[in-house]
Formats: sequence, C-alpha cells, structure tokens
Amino acid sequence: VLFRSEDELPLEQPAGTDPPPYQERHKGRPFLILANGPNLKTYRPQIRQFMERHNPVVMGANYLGDLFVPDYHTFVNLRRFIKHVSSVDPSSSLLLSQHFPREVVSEQCQRSYENILFVDRVKGPFNIKNGVISNNCGTVSVLLIAVALVMGASEVFVAGMDGYPLASRKDGPLFYDEEDETDSESFIRTRERWNERALADLELFMAKEGVMGPTIITPTTHEKYFVGINNFI
Repeated sequence: VLFRSEDELPLEQPAGTDPPPYQERHKGRPFLILANGPNLKTYRPQIRQFMERHNPVVMGANYLGDLFVPDYHTFVNLRRFIKHVSSVDPSSSLLLSQHFPREVVSEQCQRSYENILFVDRVKGPFNIKNGVISNNCGTVSVLLIAVALVMGASEVFVAGMDGYPLASRKDGPLFYDEEDETDSESFIRTRERWNERALADLELFMAKEGVMGPTIITPTTHEKYFVGINNFI
C-alpha cells in the first residue's frame, strides 16, 4: 500500500513541475498490471498466454514470488522495498516512490531507477497533470494503472487484484505479504473502499482520454471491472 497503517500519514509534498522522463514512453501500447493477490499464482499459465498474445507492457510491484519478470518493478512502500528489492530481476526497470529517502535507496540497492511522481492525498479529485499523479490510489497496483496512463497506455488490464474479501477466503495469508502483514482487518477493508473509489475515478478519467479499461482479468470482488481472462486468450 502507499502508506501502511492508520498511523502513517499520507505524503503531500510538491512533486515538482517537470514531467517524469517516462511520460508517453509507450504511447499506444496495451499495459498489464500485476497485482499481488493469490490469483496471480492460480492463473499464472493463463496470464502467460495473455502476455504472449497481446504483448503488453508489464508492470508489477512488491514481491512477485518469481512468477513473472515485469518490464517495470515498483515499490512505493518503504518497508516492502527494503525487504523485497533484492528479488527484482536485473532485466526489470525499477520504479520507486519519489518520497523514499535517497540515502535508504542507495543503501539497499546499487542499480539505476526512476521515481514515480505522485502526490498522495486521501481526499481530493484524481488527476494527472504534466505527468504527475494526484490523489490516493489505495494500493500500489491501482497507482500503477495511473502510471500506465502517464506512459501512454491505449488500454489497461489487471491480473491478481482479488480484492480483500476474496483474498481473505484463501488458505493462509496473501502470498506476497507472507507472515509479516500487520495491517488491521478494519484498515484492509478501508483500503478496499479506497481501491473501489480509485477505480471509479480512473474509469472516468480513462473514458475521457479515450483509453480502454481498467479491465481486471482474474477473479475479483471489483465485479464491475471483471472480464474473465479466457475472453482474451
């Protein structure tokens, strides 16, 4: 998540006026966002077929369990960055929150990276201006939908965005968080509501910009956005 618990306040420092270097980098390309729900593992074969057929720009975040090697691997939660940055494949481009302390980043990894430019606010309208994303997107996977728009996506698909109620019925914890998930159940449900609101904002923004999606292709509680992956392979 963009911030981990009720005690962590969202960051609202200015993002600057210069657009990010990745703006319009993949104009006209489809994008696939890899969220971290258990269905990412369950539907791995079908997701691979989808990737082979549609050749999307692939963006993932946090711990992907060696299931996929995305084009872009992203961290916006400092705790997860520290724990999982060593798992990032050398061929993936690294995207990091602009709010990470530079000294921490340099201590944890010795590789090139780019900063995601976003202003994280719990309240206020969603917007992208000059390549800078504003408003809270609930989770890093939802934020990556917005990053895909900045990069010039023609349509955006998402896999592994199970939603909290669906994921909670699985045996054991969410696979990417392992045993160290410390968020309270109430906060996770709040995060789910943030996701639903952010998806609605993104849908409106994308329609205005002529971009298709967001389309979630694996089972999810966000039913409005679900179209089964078998329709695309």
